[in-house]
Amino acid sequence: MKRAWILALALPASLQAAGNPDFSLRSGARSLAMGEVAAAADQGLESLAWNPAGLAGQKDVQATLGHTDWVGLSAEQLFVAAPLGSGTLGLGGFYDSTPDLVQRDTTGQATGSLSYRNLGGALAWGQSLGSLALGLEAGGWQVSNAGIAQSGLQVDAGAQYHLGSVVLGAAGFQVESEASWQGSILWSVFQGSNSLRLGGGYISEGIDSRWGIGAELGFLNSLSLRAGWQVGNQASVIQGLTGPTAGLGVQWGAFGLDYAWMPLGELGQVQRGQLSWKFQGLHSTVGSSESPAASASTTSVPAPASSKIDAVPAKSEPEAPKKEVKLKFVVPAE
Repeated sequence: MKRAWILALALPASLQAAGNPDFSLRSGARSLAMGEVAAAADQGLESLAWNPAGLAGQKDVQATLGHTDWVGLSAEQLFVAAPLGSGTLGLGGFYDSTPDLVQRDTTGQATGSLSYRNLGGALAWGQSLGSLALGLEAGGWQVSNAGIAQSGLQVDAGAQYHLGSVVLGAAGFQVESEASWQGSILWSVFQGSNSLRLGGGYISEGIDSRWGIGAELGFLNSLSLRAGWQVGNQASVIQGLTGPTAGLGVQWGAFGLDYAWMPLGELGQVQRGQLSWKFQGLHSTVGSSESPAASASTTSVPAPASSKIDAVPAKSEPEAPKKEVKLKFVVPAE
């Protein structure tokens, strides 16, 4: 019962349309498990949810389907990224909903109901300029919160800079009159079939802000173990919104499955699962192949230098061999 009352009080404040959508519901499982270190990430959903500049690293068409569960609130997301020309185009949509909660007064009498519905979408573009990547995203949403309908627009912009094995990322979000921003760094300690990535970041959402650190250890390009920790000066009266995060990922060919867990104190815990797949080969191949006629080589065979009858013409000569005719004149004796 206490959790239901807390949820009824928290939803209008933390998920209202007039404010920035909750990052815990928008982020992908990978960044969520790594303490929300996401501004420097470059994988599909992570890019569309946090920093559109990460789209520039996509080489194939990639789609991600995600589901988040948080104390009865369900959040569904579908994101697609595809290389197009010199950049990458991203398209995403999300739908958040809660079951109807009965509102009661101090005597326990029902006074109404509380529900939340949020539907939105976004279009993004990522462009690589050497070591620098830039991204821009624009989206809109329509929400029904406690029977009150609202709608609005959101604009995101971000950048990433690749410095060897280190990636620096920063992004800003503008929702109506409220602005939020974040920055992070990811360091690939070693790469290959086994890999290790370490990261840290900072997130500012209005009067709330928090720091996060995270790590990802990969084995045989198939299994990834992730962990993180968040600390901050959350202004919310609800306690326990910072702490450890964890998750794992499994990669099988073009398919990937990721899971993340993050506790939220009195609000329970966020659990997120997502399925992603790459349509390998569905990218521009202009200029990557030659026609058989273009690739075939033609060799010219010079004509024989000798004009003797026994000279054999080259097989590639289309002309018939020349015949030599000798004329003999006999002069009769007188």
